[in-house]
Amino acid sequence: MSGLYLARGKIRVTASGYWFTAGGEKGSFGYYPHLKDMNGYPVYPDTQLHGNLMMALDWLSDLKQAVPGSEEVTSKVFVTDLCLSDRSEWKHDRYQVKPRIKINEKRTVAEHMLGFLEMAYLEGLELQAEIFAGYMKTVEELQTLKRYLSEAVLLLNSMGAFRSRGFGRGNFTLSWGEDIVITPLESSHGVEECFYTLTNLTNFRNKPIEPGSYQNIRTLTKITPEQLRGWLVRVYHDLYDEWPGEEDLSKLRISSLYPCLTEADRLVPSFPASISTLREDGGKIVDMAGRTYSGDEEQASSMVRAKRKTLPENCYVTNELPFRVFRAPVNTRIRNHLDDSFVSREKGGLFAQEFIPAGTRFGGTINFITDADPLFMKKVTYILRNVHPLIKGTIFEPSLEDRSVKPDEDGEGLYLLTEPLPYSETLFKEGEWKQERGRGGRLTAWREGVSLLNIGTIRRYNTTLERPRRPRIVCEAGSVLTEPVKMKTLAWKGFGAEGVLHDVRGLPAPGRVSHEAKADPVALQLARSLSGISKSHTGFLRNFLNRNIPLPTLREWAKDRLDKFEKKERKELKDLYDTIIKKMDEDTDGDAMRNFIHDLIEQIRLERWKSELREGKEEAGERV
Repeated sequence: MSGLYLARGKIRVTASGYWFTAGGEKGSFGYYPHLKDMNGYPVYPDTQLHGNLMMALDWLSDLKQAVPGSEEVTSKVFVTDLCLSDRSEWKHDRYQVKPRIKINEKRTVAEHMLGFLEMAYLEGLELQAEIFAGYMKTVEELQTLKRYLSEAVLLLNSMGAFRSRGFGRGNFTLSWGEDIVITPLESSHGVEECFYTLTNLTNFRNKPIEPGSYQNIRTLTKITPEQLRGWLVRVYHDLYDEWPGEEDLSKLRISSLYPCLTEADRLVPSFPASISTLREDGGKIVDMAGRTYSGDEEQASSMVRAKRKTLPENCYVTNELPFRVFRAPVNTRIRNHLDDSFVSREKGGLFAQEFIPAGTRFGGTINFITDADPLFMKKVTYILRNVHPLIKGTIFEPSLEDRSVKPDEDGEGLYLLTEPLPYSETLFKEGEWKQERGRGGRLTAWREGVSLLNIGTIRRYNTTLERPRRPRIVCEAGSVLTEPVKMKTLAWKGFGAEGVLHDVRGLPAPGRVSHEAKADPVALQLARSLSGISKSHTGFLRNFLNRNIPLPTLREWAKDRLDKFEKKERKELKDLYDTIIKKMDEDTDGDAMRNFIHDLIEQIRLERWKSELREGKEEAGERV
C-alpha cells in the first residue's frame, strides 16, 4: 500500500562500570567535568550514538550488501540523547574524580597528560534513548531498515570516551513500538487559518548555510517559512505522487515558527523582541516606544542612572500585559569529526555547535487566501495535522489549532515586525514631537509616528554552484513600523509598557550570577587576608559558580579542602571553605554560596589591583 511509514522505538543500555564523556565545557587547570543535562544528571550525546549506529550499519552493509546506501540511511534515522531512565535511582556521589596520567620514556609525566576526569559510576543503572526510522515509502523498506537497525544495536557495546580502556561498557538492546502509517487521504475540511505548533523530539541544530568555516557553529532559534514550505512540498509529492501547483502554493502563507512558553494549561505564543524593549541593570524590563517624557530633572537623571541596554539576541516576547521576555534555550557542545583513521579531521574536525534541546515547542500561523483550491487546502491540512515534519535532521511532533494569533488591526499607530522585510525608504518615518502642559504646569512630551528600523542583510549560499548569493538588505524582525504588513507585523500590546523577565531552563547561563545586593561583608573581610592567594586557586574557586556541577559534589570538594588546610594550619583558607559550606546551608539552590564566591573573587581582584598600583607608585618614586 502506498503511503509513508515511520517506526518509533527505544534503545536501552544496561550500564556497567565507569562512563565518561566531555563536550559541554572544560574545567580549569586539568579538570574535565562530565557532560550533564540541566538537572545535573549524566548525558551522552545523540550525535555520538547516531555515529555509532551508522558505523555498525556500515559493517553490516559490508557483510550482507543489503542495507540501503549510507546517505539514505543517515537521513532516515533520528535518535535522542542517551539519558538515565526513570527507574534508575541516581545519586550524585556516583560522580567520582579520577586521575588520568601517562608516563613517558623518562619515567615522568608526559606533557599535557596529567588531568582529572569526572567519571560517572553507572553500575546497575539503565540508560535509554528514543529512535525514529523513516519515513519510508513502503512497508517492506521500513521492515528492512528496522531489522538492520536491530542487528546494528547488538554490535554496540560501549559509549563515551576511553572505550578501549574499558570505560563506557554496557549491554545494548532495541525494542520497537507500533508503526505510524500515513495514507494518501485528505481532511474532511480545510482550515483557512490555524496556529501550527511543532515540538522537536530530538535535538534541533538549525545551522544556517553560509560560506566559510567556523569554530563555533550557530543555530537559528526559529523554523523559517522556507524550511517548512520545502518540507511540505516534498511530503505532498511523496504522499500524493504529484507536485503542488505554483498557483496553489502562492495562496499558502506561512509565518516563522518561534519558541513558545509552555504553561500547565496553555501554550503562549511568542514573537521576536522589539528593539525598543530595554533592560535595566536591576533586571527591570521597559519598552520605550511611544513613552512620554516629562521635564522633571529627577526623572531624567534616573533614566541616565538606569543604564538601560538592549536585550541580547534570541530574546522573545509575549503579546500580553505585562508582557514576558525570555531567551530561547540554546545549548552548546563540542563536536569532534573523525576521519577513517579515527583522527580528528584537519579541516572542520574539532568545533563547537549550538543546538536547541529536545522538547522545545515552536509556534506560528498558517493561512490560505480566500480563493484557494478547497481540495488543496484539505490535503495540506491533512499533512500538517498527521505527518511528523523532518527538518534539518530533526523530527517534530505536530499540533494544529484552528485559531489565529497575529491580528494586524487596532495597532494604535505602532506595529512589531515579526519577519524580515525588504528595505524600502517608505518604511522610515521620522515622526514629530508633541507636547502638552498638564496640571501644575508640568510639561509632557512624546514622539508620534516614528518608526524604529533594525537594518541588516540576509546572506544565502548556493550549495549547487558552491558560491554565496547576493546579500539582501532587509529590516530585521523586531523593528517597529507605523503601518501594518500582512502576515509580517503584529499589533503588539507591549509598546510603552513594562515587562517581566521570564526564566527558561536554568537561565542565567552557568557561571553567571546576578544579584542586586551589595557585596557580602564576609567576602570583603576574607578578601583582605586572601589577597596573596594564587591565580590557580582563584580559578578553582570559579568552579563553585558552575550550576552544572551538583551541590553535593561542590560540598565534598569544599570539605576536602577544609580538612587539607586545617592540617596545614592555614587559617585564612580554612575560614574560606568553612564559610562556603555555611553558605551552602542557607538555601537549596546554592545562590547564596555563588553570590559569596562572586563577591569574593571580585574583591580579591580589586585588592590585587590596589597592591600592583602601590608597587608601581613605589617603583616610580625610587626611579625619581
